[in-house]
Amino acid sequence: MNKYEGMTWNDLVRKYFPDATDEDCHFLLWEKTAFPLVHGEKVEQQLQEYAVMWLADRRNNFTKHTM
Repeated sequence: MNKYEGMTWNDLVRKYFPDATDEDCHFLLWEKTAFPLVHGEKVEQQLQEYAVMWLADRRNNFTKHTM
């Protein structure tokens, strides 16, 4: 059984960015991953890596503005 069976690309994006709109999903897939040139596992890995970087950047910016 394929772990992505029944899942849309937007579902995969929202796994890491739960509040993403359809436009956000489109942007993240096309601009931050190698979609559609690679398999689902690679897209998921790239989304996960981007989510970690994005959260770290937000945390860093929050710290700068609250001190």
